[in-house]
This record gives sequence, structure tokens and C-alpha cells, in this order.
Amino acid sequence: MYLKEFEIRNFRKFYYEKDNKYNRVSFSNPHKIRDINIAARTSLVLGANNSGKTTIIACLETLLSSNPSFSGYDFNLDYISNLFNSYSENPDDSFDTIILPEMSFVFRVELDDNDDDLVNNIAPFLKISNLDDKIVEIYVKWEIKEKEVFISKLREINKSYKDYCLKKGDECKKKLENDRFQLLSADNFQLNYYNSSMEQVKNFKIANLIKIKSIKANKIDSDKCLSNALRKIIKFRYDSDKENANHHTEFNNTLFDTAEGISSDLGENYTRDINDTFNSIISSHKVGMRVDLDLDTLMNNLVKCEYLENEKLIPENQYGLGYTNLVMIISEIISYIDNYHNEQRNSQINLITIEEPETYMHPQMQELFIKRIDDTITKLLEGKHKNVNSQLMITTHSSHILNSKIHSGASFDNINYIRCSNGYPEIIILSDENIISAGGKAEELMFIKKHIKFKVSELFFAEAAIFVEGITEYYLLQYYLDKDSDLNTRTISVMLVNGAHAKVYEQLIKSLGIPVVIITDLDIERTEQENGEGEHSSFTQIDNLTNRKSTNSTLQYFYGEENDLSKIKDYVKQDNLMVCSQIHPINGFYATSFEEAFILTNTDNKILNDVLKNIKPRIYNRCSLDNKIDKNHSYELQQKLADDKARFANEILYKILTNEDNGIKLPQYLEDSFSFLKEKLGETK
Repeated sequence: MYLKEFEIRNFRKFYYEKDNKYNRVSFSNPHKIRDINIAARTSLVLGANNSGKTTIIACLETLLSSNPSFSGYDFNLDYISNLFNSYSENPDDSFDTIILPEMSFVFRVELDDNDDDLVNNIAPFLKISNLDDKIVEIYVKWEIKEKEVFISKLREINKSYKDYCLKKGDECKKKLENDRFQLLSADNFQLNYYNSSMEQVKNFKIANLIKIKSIKANKIDSDKCLSNALRKIIKFRYDSDKENANHHTEFNNTLFDTAEGISSDLGENYTRDINDTFNSIISSHKVGMRVDLDLDTLMNNLVKCEYLENEKLIPENQYGLGYTNLVMIISEIISYIDNYHNEQRNSQINLITIEEPETYMHPQMQELFIKRIDDTITKLLEGKHKNVNSQLMITTHSSHILNSKIHSGASFDNINYIRCSNGYPEIIILSDENIISAGGKAEELMFIKKHIKFKVSELFFAEAAIFVEGITEYYLLQYYLDKDSDLNTRTISVMLVNGAHAKVYEQLIKSLGIPVVIITDLDIERTEQENGEGEHSSFTQIDNLTNRKSTNSTLQYFYGEENDLSKIKDYVKQDNLMVCSQIHPINGFYATSFEEAFILTNTDNKILNDVLKNIKPRIYNRCSLDNKIDKNHSYELQQKLADDKARFANEILYKILTNEDNGIKLPQYLEDSFSFLKEKLGETK
């Protein structure tokens, strides 16, 4: 069996309302690798700083401790405030129907298909109705011990509040709030367990079913942390090594002989004059010296951990924090495996959590860590004859770890993304199934998996994003975002998707819930002659969209298969998503690309004219009048720039950066996309 889901209700950040499905953490299903039952596809919990990742671990640690207890500050404060505000302030009113404060948690356990699961620990929670899907629900509630005692205290508080207000006047609400908050003391609560029918289960502790090993990845708290970790591992292995009893005896004898030799040598040579002095004063007393040398003393005081580099030993306090952090994590895992008992394998669920392993690690090490962690555990288990039935969960805000997770696991499964919605965290459980658009194909999924390696993983940590398909807008938009006083304080990622492929991200964008603009080109379909090909051809300017179609697959997808550009009246807007293109005329013409829209918007700008003159001097002379771009040649100019877009983008950006008063404007459709982001981001403040 394994832990499938864990749900949090009204604990700290996680406010709960009925039918809320966004407070659930999903865990990977352990499966066999080389006959070792270990979670091959690590579960990730990812999100920005202060999103709630640590809260999830803290909640699990508390519930799975030997004596779980919560304080008043563990309650979600909005939940408590709303609940207490619903209570009457009159001490004489009836409180029989009031809702009592509680925190609750749901563990959803799935039974394996094999027959070796020992279900004794969860037998009270098994129901005939849920045996078919093999999901067992365990409800854990931190709730009031005695309702009547709670109500009695509430009445006393109300009476005290009423008397207090008679003296102080109306400005006394804080006393009521403070006194009611004291009701949340742990003394008034207890932890109870219920099955899916809400029948209480006695004599059960969740800690007997689920064990947790939490590894804090930033615990480099001294210059001897590695030495301390190494000592613990060696001491445990030494004490557990029953097969080498003779060796242990010889080693202990060696320690004894060494201690005796040192004691005799030092005592004989360096205490004689001390005893002579004592004897001159008190003849019946002498001092002696004994060296206390056993394994504990040896390990605690003499053994030091050092790194071996180029066959030279380097003290641990001179080594990089990233490597030290990695070795600390591995040491914790080794210690966990050493202490693991095989008889617990099927009757118990074991969680290993690692918090933010990226601490101190450079990007490449972060990616290697997540790639190799399962292989590392497998290698540690080889030869130990242990079947470790464990699930591995990592919390992170590293895009590099996310990249590596997706590529090494070849899947989006087992990723828990935490986003903020209306001030509360929401856990979005991602999977391959929910990021492909309806009717999508496997190649779309493969495209996302490959492309996400480069930059799209920033989506998971951004407040908003802009998808672009060309290098020119990719460079320039980042400059204009930085110049915008409303947007430059927000974390907005610009994603280059190289072509009209952004449509494949639709479901992922909707799942993440952040504002996203897809900026794509109109790509007006032209005949060969209109496209400047063949005899009697010309670069036809488009001033009317009647009977015109787009070759852009993203526009075809969002506007429908009819693909009649003349029927497009506005941008696509779907909740957090906007699809934006050159659907309105600029300077009298419809632009087919960003470059053409940029040219039509800035025909008389000196910097743009100078750049085009430098890059394409002959073409520019043909397409300009009086050192200004002739708008009737905008399409020809953009076509001739097709092979020089990167150079065009770099030169424009250089000129803009070195000429603060450059006067260059963004095309209106891009200004509209900025307005959409401002509106959506304003709603999330």
C-alpha cells in the first residue's frame, strides 16, 4: 500500500471550503525497480517562496509524531475569524447549534494489487464499498474534547466582554477576539480518527501506519556537521555488525591496550614530580592518570570528516557549501536505510521528504541531483537485502530541479504546483493527461517536455508570462516590460516558443492559473505572386481582410476551423489567457508579423530607419521616401529581413539602450497585451 493523497483543511495557510479540491497533495506510486520497492518517480511540491511548501511538511511532521499537538496559531486565521464572528456575543443565547472549531486532515491510502499487504493497521477504515477501487480514507480531526465545557467557557468570555464594554465603551472588540482565541489552547482539543462514514475509530494512531523521515537540506549549522553525520552512521553500523564479533573484540582490545600504554607513558613521565610534591604535604595520597578511550570517545572527539581531492585531504570547513549540502542529504538517506526494518515493509508507509535540496547548489548540480537520487538509493540498497517501501517527496522552487524531474521521469505526473488564489494557496496536481488540449496528440506532449527544458519551467515560478514566437519580440518585450512602472515590479517571464506552437500549452496555462498572453502573428495567406515570387510578382500590402485566411496554427485553433480573418473582431480572452495578434490595421495596413507591425508603427522613427539602412541598404533605398520608411513597402521590408531577424533585433535593442529618448513605440496589440496583464495582476494583489 502507499499514500495516494494527503489533504489539509484549515491548517495555517490552507483555508478550506466545502468541495475544495485544491488542498490535496498527490504522491507517486512506488513500483519495483530491480526488485527494490522504491518510488522511481519522485513527487515534487513546487512553488514560489512562502507559497506553502514548508507548511505541508510541517503538517505531516506534526501529525506523524509520537504525540501530535497543535496550537491556536496553527489554525487558519481567516477560518477562525469567520467562525468566531458567527458566534453570538450575548452570554444568555443558546449555543447548542454552533459550529465548533476544528482542523482536519485526510489520508487516502491505496492498496496494492499484490497479496502481501498487511492491512491490520487500517482494518477499521476498510469498507466493502471502497474495496473495488482499493482507496482507504482516514480522516484525522483536531477537535474540541468536550462541547459543553467549550460552550461554558464561551459564555464566561461573553459575560466578561459585556461587563468590560460597559466600562470601556464600544472600543473593546479586541478583548473579545483575544479571549476567544485562548479557547484554541491545546488543552481543549484532542486528535480523533474517523472512517469515510464519519464513524470514530478508537485505539488508532496515524503514526503507527505512516512514518516520516524529514531531511532539511539547509542544515549546515557548524564546521563539523559532516563529521557528526559520519560518526552517527559508523557508530550505528558498528553496533549492528553482529557478523564480525571477533573483529569487534580485537578492536576493543586494541583500544584498551592503546589507552593503557598512553596512561602508563604519560603517568610515569609527567606525574612523578606532582606526586613527590603531594607526598611532602600528605604522604598517604597520590594522583594517577587514565586515558578513557572507547568507541564513543573515539568517534565523538577524534574522528573528522575530510574531503579527498587530488589525493589530498581537505578539512570540511574549507569545502563548498553545495557539496557539503549534498553529502549531508546523502548521509541522512544512508542513516535512514541503515535503520529501516524489513518487517515494516508492507504494514507501514514510509515517507522521505527533502526540503529545497537546491540550497547552495549550482544549476547543473540541482539537475543531476534529481536525476540521480533514485539511482543513489537503489545503489545504497544493493547487498543490504532490504526492500524499502518508501515514497520520496521533494519540495523546491528550482526550475532546474523541475526541468530534470520532467526529463528524467519523462512525465509531468507527480508534480504538485502551489499557486496563490485570492490570498490562499491552491495545490494544482499536474499530470500528462491534464496538460494536453482536448483531442491533443502524444507529439504535443513530447514537444512540451522537450521545450520546457529551455525556459518554460519559469512558468511555475512567475506571476505572469508572455509567449512569443520570434526572436525580435523576445528581445524587445523584455526591454519594454522593464520600462513599464506597473509591470517591472512583477515577475513576468517571456517565453520564446519558436513558431506558432503556443497552442499546445493551453491546458498547462489554464492549470497554472497565472495571467498569460500568447502573442502570435497573423500570418496572412498570400499567393506566390503576392508574396514576391515569380514573374510579374509584387509584395502585396493587405488593407482588407475579406476572403483572407491565416496560416498560423495557433490562430486556427483558437478562432476555429473556418479561418476567415474578416470575422475576427477581437482578441481571444479565456479567463487567465489572452491570444493577441495583429487583427487591427496599423497605419492603414494589416501586418502579417511582429516585424511588419513594428515597422508600420514607427515609419518615421530615425533609429529604426538607421538600423534598416545599415542592415539592408539597397532594399531600404527602394522602400523609403525622404529618409523615412514608405508604409506601402512594409511587407517587402519584413520579407527581406527574414534571414536577418536576430541581427535586426540586436541592433534595434542596442540603439534603444544607448538612446534613452528613442521615441520607438510598441505596436498597439502589444500595448493591449500589457493592459491585459495589468488588469489580471491587479486582481491578484
